[in-house]
Amino acid sequence: MSIFDFWRKNKEKEKLKVKYEEVKLRVKYEELKQAYKYEDAIPIGIKIVELVKEKNWRVFYLNDLGILCDNIGKYDNALKYYNDALKIARDIKDLAGEGTILGNIGITYRKIGKYDDAQKYYEDALKIAREIKDWAGEGTILNYIGGIYDDLGKYDDAQKYYEDALKIRREVKDRAGEGTILSNIGIIYRKKGKYDDALKCYDDALKIRREIKDRAGEGATLNNIGFTHDNRGEYDKAQKCYDAALKIAREIKDRANEGSTLNNSGLTYTHLGKYDKALECYEDALKIARGIKDRVVEARTLNNMGLTYSNRVEYDKALKYYEYALKIAREIKYREVEGRALNNIGEIYGRLGKYEDALKYYEDALKIRREIKDRAGEIVTHLNIGSLVIDKDKDKAYKDGGEAKRIIEEIKIEKYPAGKKFLEIAENLIEGK
Repeated sequence: MSIFDFWRKNKEKEKLKVKYEEVKLRVKYEELKQAYKYEDAIPIGIKIVELVKEKNWRVFYLNDLGILCDNIGKYDNALKYYNDALKIARDIKDLAGEGTILGNIGITYRKIGKYDDAQKYYEDALKIAREIKDWAGEGTILNYIGGIYDDLGKYDDAQKYYEDALKIRREVKDRAGEGTILSNIGIIYRKKGKYDDALKCYDDALKIRREIKDRAGEGATLNNIGFTHDNRGEYDKAQKCYDAALKIAREIKDRANEGSTLNNSGLTYTHLGKYDKALECYEDALKIARGIKDRVVEARTLNNMGLTYSNRVEYDKALKYYEYALKIAREIKYREVEGRALNNIGEIYGRLGKYEDALKYYEDALKIRREIKDRAGEIVTHLNIGSLVIDKDKDKAYKDGGEAKRIIEEIKIEKYPAGKKFLEIAENLIEGK
């Protein structure tokens, strides 16, 4: 045997050995992902990237590592892996891969509140999807863009994108995608105060997600159903949904949905007057939100904590939490919570007898709530303004009470417990009580 033949034979053995190690790692990596053990999967994914030579596979695993890091809130790491994958995808002219990675980068930027950056990457991804006639990919990106408009409070725009995406999902028979978009449309209906429409979308989404055994999706939809019942004042129904959602989130280690559900559950406990239990939920939600850098849930939780302290007549603490929430909401352009926090700060000043300050915050809140078509929020702020001015300006109280009643009847919520309460207050203002 020549020296060359000996070298070649052993080189082939070495290649087979490397391939065997690579296969073992890939199997282990997939097992850990299936078990939602993302922290454990990431080091193995890094080893796989070091071993694989094929550029297509490097793109796949680098992008996958980005997804895992995004799932556990390590957004800087996620962006690094995505950009490494994007560079290779462009080098090998993998347009489909490039479009997928651009969309994922957009997801991460959206999570950290960089909406302009997210929009740019989504638009680039949409352009590629249409260029290569990837209809399913186009539906995915349209859904992502709808999410941006939702976060920015542009609900009509969000619904349009979601409905365009839903049409595609149904054409390509993507049941998982259909369930996701139905749930997203439900969120828009809830924010517009159209609770019956929201629950219909959620019920359709839940049916699909259970049918395809999408546990994470099932938990998220149950959380959304619970929040809709909370908005209607049906607190027992809400809590039942949250308990089911929380059980799923913990089973599959879905930290993002666990944090969101805990926050929503805390709000229901606040409405029920169970303030210690509410604060316990909020503290757990806040810890998770900060751990995974979920600034949306962080802002919502801080605002809800303020509400709980306000109900306990601890106004200094309430103001502190409202102001924290307002600061984050403005940083990430989260208009819904900005409007809520402004309204709630106005309420505190009203209770403290600071009439002018209260009125200013209410007017600022009302402006935002009108802009984003937060109909339920508009009702609350009109009622707050009317209650504030009733002794000083009965004409204004009459006007705000009348506007609140008009919206209540327009969105047909007077049949629900919360709507009945709102209507009673509105009618009292109209009567000058």
